[in-house]
Amino acid sequence: MKRILLLAVAFAFTYVVSAQSNAALNLTKGAKYKVTSKATNTSVTDIMGQQMENNSDIFIVYDIEVTDVSNDQYTIKNTLSGLKFSTAMMGQEMKYDSENPDAGDAQLAQGASKLLGQSTTVVIDKQGKVIDAGKIGETSEMDVLLKQFQSGDNAVQLALLSIPDNVKVGDTWNSKNGSGDTQTDVDYTVASVDGDKVTLDLKGTTKSNMTTENMGMEIKISVSGTVEGSAVVNKKTGFVISSKTTSNSKGSVEAQGMEFPTEAVVVNEVTVTEG
Repeated sequence: MKRILLLAVAFAFTYVVSAQSNAALNLTKGAKYKVTSKATNTSVTDIMGQQMENNSDIFIVYDIEVTDVSNDQYTIKNTLSGLKFSTAMMGQEMKYDSENPDAGDAQLAQGASKLLGQSTTVVIDKQGKVIDAGKIGETSEMDVLLKQFQSGDNAVQLALLSIPDNVKVGDTWNSKNGSGDTQTDVDYTVASVDGDKVTLDLKGTTKSNMTTENMGMEIKISVSGTVEGSAVVNKKTGFVISSKTTSNSKGSVEAQGMEFPTEAVVVNEVTVTEG
């Protein structure tokens, strides 16, 4: 239980914030992008009166390709091409690096090897709303936790922000997203416009509920809080150029009839490049 609880706490606070407006994305069939995400998580969990600190770093690389364009939707292939992870809590340290898998945790390596290089397909409408996020098989508690990194839904929400083409400084809108295990309610404000580059300030709330199993034992993680930050977006396509957000969350981890209060600060940085 100790190992899976360690991973569950580390993964539970990794939020994805996306924006949708009435504007349409402008994606080109055959276009390819590399999406990188780095999340730094500092959390504290109260385990039977002991304050356990968890420091985690999660670095993910996705390769995405627009494989089909129709009148009302886009089809995007997502491939998890890189994963680097480290966390320390309760006297245990776990590490994994896809570039050097033999040097890290064997259980993490086994789970990640099933996902690295594999592709999923996500279908979105012209505003970026997910219609079909695809499906990933899962065979163990480690797979249940790791599968979120291979989610096409996750990669697309990191990479795309739907905004109006004629935005001007001071424009605002709200975006509510309830896909997957996470719900977000975020207000966006246009801070600057420089040609096709639009800088957005964002501020809102997040809520996440995740359930996993370890040897038949159910573990539930429920957290909520606030998020704020900024993003630079190409207004012609809707692809993010870069973003940085900070979330502050509180919640609980429930297992074996016990509930462990937990809270965290997570800084998430994303960059998207063509090719």
